[in-house]
Formats: sequence, C-alpha cells, structure tokens
Amino acid sequence: MPVSVHSVIATNLATTGFYRNVSRRRIGSSSVNCSVETRETDRWAKLKNGNDSLEICRVLNGMWQTSGGWGKIDRNDAVEAMLRYADAGLSTFDMADHYGPAEDLYGIFVNRVRRERPPEYLEKIKGLTKWVPPPVKMTSSYVRQNIDISRKRMDVASLDMLQFHWWDYANDGYLDALKHLTDLKEEGKIKTVALTNFDTKRLEIILENGIPVVSNQVQHSIVDMRPQQRMAQLCELTGVKLITYGTVMGGLLSEKFLDANLTIPFAGPSLNTPSLQKYKRMVDAWGGWSLFQGLLRTMKSIATKHGVSIPTVAVRYVLDQQGVGGSMIGVRLGLAEHIQDANAIFSLVLDDEDVNSIKEATKKGKNLLQMVDAWGGWSLFQGLLRTMKSIATKHGVSIPTVAVRYVLDQQGVGGSMIGVRLGLAEHIQDANAIFSLVLDDEDVNSIKEATKKGKNLLQVIGDCGDEYRRV
Repeated sequence: MPVSVHSVIATNLATTGFYRNVSRRRIGSSSVNCSVETRETDRWAKLKNGNDSLEICRVLNGMWQTSGGWGKIDRNDAVEAMLRYADAGLSTFDMADHYGPAEDLYGIFVNRVRRERPPEYLEKIKGLTKWVPPPVKMTSSYVRQNIDISRKRMDVASLDMLQFHWWDYANDGYLDALKHLTDLKEEGKIKTVALTNFDTKRLEIILENGIPVVSNQVQHSIVDMRPQQRMAQLCELTGVKLITYGTVMGGLLSEKFLDANLTIPFAGPSLNTPSLQKYKRMVDAWGGWSLFQGLLRTMKSIATKHGVSIPTVAVRYVLDQQGVGGSMIGVRLGLAEHIQDANAIFSLVLDDEDVNSIKEATKKGKNLLQMVDAWGGWSLFQGLLRTMKSIATKHGVSIPTVAVRYVLDQQGVGGSMIGVRLGLAEHIQDANAIFSLVLDDEDVNSIKEATKKGKNLLQVIGDCGDEYRRV
C-alpha cells in the first residue's frame, strides 16, 4: 500500500523523541501540586497542574500578525502556511479572540488536518487562544457565551487552552471569571486554563484560590528579563510555566537591524509593523539604539559561531531561562516564513561563554522594572492612573494632557517634552489642549494624594541624571 508524505511526517513527529526517554521533574506545593515534563529532544513541553495537562511545541507560532498591520492576509495562503509549519513539527498555534481572523483561520486549518492528515498527526496540533473581556460582571452565562464563540470559530469541541487576561486588578472579578472557566473545564469545553499578562502577586492569589492554571503568557526577551526577577521564582515553586512573547522583539533581534541607522529617515529598515514600533519603545526604555547595537553585535558573534541566526540565539536564550515552557515567534502566514530558523532552536546549545557574553551585553541596559517599581509598583501606579483619568474626564482631556500640565505648573519648569513619532502617529490636539487646561485645587490635591503613596525617588534612585550614571 502506498505511504503518503503526511503519514511519514506524522510518524517522524511521533518518533523524534516524543515517546522516548521522558525526563520528569516535579516541583510543587501542597496548595497547587503542579509539575512539568519536558522531552529529551526539547521540542515538546507538558504544561501541567494536577490532573490537567497539555503538551505543546516549545516554539509556538504566534498569530497576532493576522490582526492587521503586517500586510494583507490571504485566507488560503495563510492556511497553507499553517500546514507547512505543522508539517515541520511546529504544531502549536497561539491566537486570541481579538486577533482579527486568527481563530477562524485555525478552524479552517484544523479541518484540513482532519481531512488530509492521519489521526496521530492531529494529536500534535494544539490551538491556544485568549479571552480578553471588558471589566464587566463575570457571570457564568457571560463567560460561557464568550467561550462558546471561540469554540465555534476554532471548530473544536474543547479548547486546548484558554488564556485569560484582565485589565484592572482593583476589580477582583477576575477570580469569578476564572472560577467559571474552571467549571467549563470540568464540563470538557476547555482542556487547560491559563493566564496572560498577570503579575506575580495576582498569580499567587489565583493559585491560592485553587484555580488550576498551567501557564502565564508574558513578555520576555534578552532585553526584557523582568519575568526572571519575581515571576520565575513563583513558577519554580508551583510548576506553573511561562509562555513568552516578544522574544525576538518583533524582529528587532535580527540581522536586519544590525548596524542599522534609525536616526536618519529612510536610511535604515522601516519600523513598519505594530510589533516593531512597540519593541523599539522597549529598546529606548532599556538603554537606546546605540547600546542595543552592541547587544546585536554580541548575538551576531554567537550566531556565527553556531551557524545560526540572531533570532535563533534570542529564542534559545529565553527558553533556557527558569520557568519558561515555551516561546512565541510571530508568523506572517502566507507572507514570510522562518521554519528553518525556528527548528534550529531545538538543536542549539549555548555554552557558558555564550551566556556570559549575553549577560555582559545586557547588564549595560536599565532594569525595566526600576522606575515604576522603585516608586511603588504597578498596582499603586494603576491607582495614580485612575486618579488622573478622573481628572482628565472632568476636563474633557486625556491623561497625558493632565500629566504634562501638572509638571508645567511646578516651580522652575520652563517647558516639557513630548516625544513625536513623525509620520507614524500624532498627538497635536492633546498637546495644544495643555495650554488651555487649568488644574484646580481639587485636581492638584488628588494627584498629590495619589503620588504621596509612592516612594521618594530621590532617595531610591538619586538626584537628576543619577539613573544614567550608576554602574
């Protein structure tokens, strides 16, 4: 009987370490009893909490790029590309309810797999989605209705993973939502419950409330090592794993931007996607383009040594960090592919020299947790934002307008800077509104009440400019 190429691929997927030499490491506490199992080949990771588990490819295909801003997606070309990624062993796809047609594309793709691939192939395919609800009352019927929408779009009876996001920690309705999601898991409509962009404190609260989350998706890259400062320790204790995004910083961590001059218009590569623009701001906060070039040169040296690309080194480094179960690489389905680079990650081993070189390059940058955390932390900062939003609404302006007006009113201040993204975005109306805004005593006192809850940054960081001079 003739053997199809898809049968051969499925057999290869099943035999490249998937069933061989399972290395099991169990880390847990009595309250959550989680563990992780990682395959010898490093391609697969099992995310687990109690009786709930999901095996994923450690390099995930991120589908944010289908939501617009990266080029027009053709449905048929996109599905064909998804099949090529899956055929190459990159069989885990990450999406969200708000990523444009991502869930619908997955539904078409998984039906193609059902029709054209053998059953054992389908077992490797995983679709992870997210639910990002508005901060309304989280009733059982509301949660169920929204999860049913994703199930229908993805054409699955049970979601492999539902990653939950919440906007405002002051509203503890997230616990109600997660309890309802857990009920849906018990009904078989969700296989595993997970989080996205939750901080360490809230993750701990959620686990203490008995919610069996298996992972938390967070931003994590060579430049952005914040998850290793707090989150990873809790993950190590409980077995909850991190799924990382932003790991190649939208493509900034690549040869394309090595020695690129972004200070002269049109002289270098264009920051022409939402992700490139987002992570360029991260580079600016971390230490600037010149310092980033030093990091890229270090990574290029390591990449050349191993015969791989800078993005391959970038992802491998993050996958090797504590608590990391998988890392995301965005896929521009039908427009560009990086299958070879992605698969090279699994065979790359960074030696001590490589790791030390990267650490030397990154320690020159700033601690991205420093300013807000030094002042009082994200939760306290949210309180300040809510105060400023109330004032902004009262005057019919924006939060940035209030922020600049407040500083302009301070003793000795002659002017305040607002960065301009020339040709990309404008805030002319907000800027001009500053001149007509008058903050009354109630406004000023409200801001003072909110800010005095934080620490004195002069005592924590030092005088003006000291943050740039500390070794």
